[in-house]
Amino acid sequence: MKDSFELLLAGDGPGFDEVKDMSHQYGLAGNISYLGKLPSDEVYELFTKADVIINIVAEGNPLQIPGKTFELLSTGKPILGIMQKGHETAHILYQSGLGFIHEPFDIKGISNTLIELWEGWKKGIYLVQPNYDYIQSFSIEHLPSKIADVLSSIDNKAIDLYFP
Repeated sequence: MKDSFELLLAGDGPGFDEVKDMSHQYGLAGNISYLGKLPSDEVYELFTKADVIINIVAEGNPLQIPGKTFELLSTGKPILGIMQKGHETAHILYQSGLGFIHEPFDIKGISNTLIELWEGWKKGIYLVQPNYDYIQSFSIEHLPSKIADVLSSIDNKAIDLYFP
């Protein structure tokens, strides 16, 4: 497997030095390219070309969803989510049918999922079952009606408060 994959890492921030150290420790340094921070259009192009996308969400507010999550969903590709299982992003990835979720230090689980995805890819087996209705609900075309629903809900609640 070592000679048959390439990992492209785009972005910056905490953890990259550790990944570099581990890649040397495990003899994988030649398989990993560090692209640094890229413009969003270049990142999206990488997403569309990837066989598997790795989405790492840092600890923090479990209800805060990174905007890139919705771009990832639009690709329909398998997504390895490395984040706290209680994070809202983990829930979205799971519901989409695209996500494989692991806690940040679950090295064995992450490795097993990557091997499973790689073996499936080799056999031509697509290991995800995208929930396209759910994924489509996050598209830009659906936002106006969602906003209208929220505003209507707020307005109705406000009326109930003032005129019980």
